[in-house]
Amino acid sequence: MEIEYLEKIGLSTNEAKIYFALLEIGFSTVDKISKKSGIHRRTIYDNIEKMLNKGLICSKIIDSKKYFNAAEPHKLEELLIEKKEELKKQEKILTKIMPTLSIFKNVSANDRDVNIYFGLGGIKTILWDILKTGMPNCVLGAHSRKEFKEMLKKFHNERIKLRIPDRMIFKKYDFRRAKRIAMRPFSEVRLMTADDNNSVAINIYNNKVGILNRSPKNPFGILIKNKNIHNAFKIYFEALWNNYEKID
Repeated sequence: MEIEYLEKIGLSTNEAKIYFALLEIGFSTVDKISKKSGIHRRTIYDNIEKMLNKGLICSKIIDSKKYFNAAEPHKLEELLIEKKEELKKQEKILTKIMPTLSIFKNVSANDRDVNIYFGLGGIKTILWDILKTGMPNCVLGAHSRKEFKEMLKKFHNERIKLRIPDRMIFKKYDFRRAKRIAMRPFSEVRLMTADDNNSVAINIYNNKVGILNRSPKNPFGILIKNKNIHNAFKIYFEALWNNYEKID
């Protein structure tokens, strides 16, 4: 019964069995955990790393041998709190993109030109498409991340060489980079008044919308070529642009 309860709050079956076994027997080797839980040693090794990362178990070395123990049960409460916080973040993101999803739903399938590009190369594909068009670019949610630092540096250097204007609304936490970019030619910058720590930046240019997810773990880009969608995003951008203070 206890195993079922642990599964209901988000643990896998094996994680629940290992955790409950350790609650009963305390600090133990993998062999003892295997015997108590009925799980093969190899499977226990596969799960232990995940459980250590979650803080569900801890470890120590005694006489060159590794022992594991269950974390205090209140750690399960902390995991639920973390899940609630993550769910709130997801709800906020969904609220933000609902207008976009509604616009996209109302565009006929024949009128859509959408491509998804995965990885760092996918982000680069969309940035370099901006350079190819040579048209002014508007960026909503501009920000820097160390994984993309060199790529963005090359992009801006090339953009300035090509004299492509860039109007950028930066995320509030990235004020220092916003100031540096504002000092460069063909660059106008304004700063969001509220904190926004998500990894998405939206580029609006040449009847296209490039949505860049700069998550270090799962970067990808979505390129939408559609005049109506472009125009809708542009209206949102202009409304925000006019409400934010310019950075010089």
